[in-house]
Amino acid sequence: MTLNIDQGRKVFAFGETVYDIVLEDGIPVSGCAGGAMLNTSVSLGRLGIAVFLVGTVGDDLVGENIRAFLHRNHVDTTCLQVRKGKKTSLALAFLDQAKEASYQFYKDDPFPRGMTIDIPPAGPRDIFLFGSYYSIMPETSEQVRNLIRRAKSASSMIIYDPNFRTAHLSKLEELLPAVIRNISSADLVRGSADDFLNLFGSSDPDFVYNHLVDVGCKHLIYTMGGDGIYYIYPGGRKFFRTKSVKPVSTVGAGDSFNAGLISGIFAEGITGMEMIQQDPGGLSRPIKQGIEFGRRVCKSLQNYIPKSYADKITIC
Repeated sequence: MTLNIDQGRKVFAFGETVYDIVLEDGIPVSGCAGGAMLNTSVSLGRLGIAVFLVGTVGDDLVGENIRAFLHRNHVDTTCLQVRKGKKTSLALAFLDQAKEASYQFYKDDPFPRGMTIDIPPAGPRDIFLFGSYYSIMPETSEQVRNLIRRAKSASSMIIYDPNFRTAHLSKLEELLPAVIRNISSADLVRGSADDFLNLFGSSDPDFVYNHLVDVGCKHLIYTMGGDGIYYIYPGGRKFFRTKSVKPVSTVGAGDSFNAGLISGIFAEGITGMEMIQQDPGGLSRPIKQGIEFGRRVCKSLQNYIPKSYADKITIC
């Protein structure tokens, strides 16, 4: 596969850095650098796309190993602040029979109130990606707003992935206003049926889309795993079938979909905003690439597209 991508384009991914430990039948079977935006960043870095991971990491041995791993995979860590005296967060992912994960998190004050992280200048051809709990917890609210303002003033495309875990349902009433605020700031929302069931109590894509439109977002990519994907936009919708695959693990599948989507947008040769403004249904090819990336990740215990697969994709 050949992707024609302007090497001057950048992705800024704001999110949490964790170390994932995957367990099956209570037994650890895999450990690797994780966090939704980190996973997306590694897949993009393996493609040779300029990507900045924005967030924090501990100054422990785990954090040191994660930073080295990111460097090997061409992820820029200029915007990844090392928290002195703090441990890197851990995430335990318990796989069920369908290889779907439920999570427990262990954190050491990952983002103190008032802390800020700056990013390099962005432009209209760039993309700002954010999401997960890291983007809605009170400690990061000011930072999220600042980064969104930067992205909007640069006319960058803003993509939001709520990635709202069942583990956070007990805080839904407290967190939902931040989710709505993030949705209203986004040009495109990409979320799973499980995300929206947790957030809105419904897995009906039309119900979810109407909620998004009410707060100002008009483009929704609604993923349903093996049941397909809806892309809903002003005046229409498209449905994409997904190939059945016997998963080894679904951890990172949605994050890798995001990497495929973003690299596919870059390959179109125009900005993401131009794509959705000129042709509201124009994301078909990027979505298909996202599906393929997600399928590849489901076939391994890694959270990102395999390097052997990325090496076969020519960027020019």
